[in-house]
Amino acid sequence: MFTAHLHLLSNHVPLLGFFFGGLILFYGLIRKNAGIMSGGYLALVFAGIGGIIAYFTGEPAEDAVKGIAGVATRAIGEHEEAAGFAIFCIGIVALLSVQGFIWALKENKNLKKFTIVVLILVLIGIGIISRTAYLGGKIRHTEFYTNTGAMKPANVENQEGEDKD
Repeated sequence: MFTAHLHLLSNHVPLLGFFFGGLILFYGLIRKNAGIMSGGYLALVFAGIGGIIAYFTGEPAEDAVKGIAGVATRAIGEHEEAAGFAIFCIGIVALLSVQGFIWALKENKNLKKFTIVVLILVLIGIGIISRTAYLGGKIRHTEFYTNTGAMKPANVENQEGEDKD
């Protein structure tokens, strides 16, 4: 069960890391400050490490929750598929961020253009990671299934779905 807990802890790191790392990177770009940019790149590298941990603890987490009541097994497959694409994107940004970090320390003349490209990839990555997180949430959070009738709002009493006053 430890790996399932580790998966739950680490799966937030890529999304938050991309969001805050991207903000720091953007702020450094606007301020034309290589030191701030290096902080943004470092945050993106850590987001990549968190993504790797989340990805490789996913399979053991799946094994740990199979058979538990309320777990949507079909959602696990969708989440797993999305995670494969997400880790690829996370890995690309993390590797580019290592290069960006080095360039920021050396104040390379191509840093500005490189940072713009990385920021575009970060925005795309946020979308991809967000979708993966959403699909992961559907595994156990039944509130995502309200339109299928799997969970009804608390104020619904009868079969017709009329609100109780």
